[in-house]
Amino acid sequence: MTLVTRTGKGSELTWAELDGNFEHCLDRGNHTGTQPASTISDFNSAAGSVADAAVTAHVATLDPHPQYTTVAEASAAAPVQSVNGQTGAVDLSGAYAPLSHVGSGGSAHANAIAGGAAGFMSGADKTKLDGVAPGATANADTDSLAEGATNKYFTEGRVRGSLLTGLSLLTGGVISAADSVLSALGKLQKQISDAVTAIGGKQDTLVSGTNIKTVNGGSLLGSGDLVVSGSGMANPMTTAGDIIVGTSGGTPSRLGMGASLQVLRVNAAGTGLEYAAALREGRG
Repeated sequence: MTLVTRTGKGSELTWAELDGNFEHCLDRGNHTGTQPASTISDFNSAAGSVADAAVTAHVATLDPHPQYTTVAEASAAAPVQSVNGQTGAVDLSGAYAPLSHVGSGGSAHANAIAGGAAGFMSGADKTKLDGVAPGATANADTDSLAEGATNKYFTEGRVRGSLLTGLSLLTGGVISAADSVLSALGKLQKQISDAVTAIGGKQDTLVSGTNIKTVNGGSLLGSGDLVVSGSGMANPMTTAGDIIVGTSGGTPSRLGMGASLQVLRVNAAGTGLEYAAALREGRG
């Protein structure tokens, strides 16, 4: 049904034309554009009907796929004369070597195969296999692998007992991560030896009363002035030229300076010192 329209103003559509236009709009054949299937109420049933009809027609066709060989066509064909170059009764249930591998050896066999693949091994692989001792097994770790006479396993005890062959004591300095164990030990020993030499010429630590004396019971160690106190000698001198002499009992006493040309001598009693005129020698 065709949609009826009016181009002039004031021209009304008849009821029959309005009904026809409404039917035109309801007809899906007149719809254009796209619409989500979920918004079409009868889409699933309509699409299912179309699909069912297509499958039914396909199955009913005698040979819907003429490019494929049917069972009847295969049965009517000539029997197989050979399989991969083999003739006669062929048992397809077993595995056969490629024809290029069947022969007396040599160039008919593959020389090498990819790692992990099945096939013939190379000459180098065969030589390696021949070198494996009978009964040899793979070891997952060294716990079950016996060590040799020359190459020994690492153990802490062996490290501690290793000789310091090649140790050099010529260079000291700071140890860094770039040093080996030998070079680090050499640096340490050089620093120790140098320190011993430097310290050897120094005085022992002073200990008051042990290797340094005290004064009036006071220690000489420390900083600041040493205050001398107690019953020390009182100074008896008062005038320039005085001297101190000891009297009886060792008591200090002042002896004033003598007159001009006098000399210091022992007195006649021999008990002390005095100033007196110098004696002159007589001439005969």
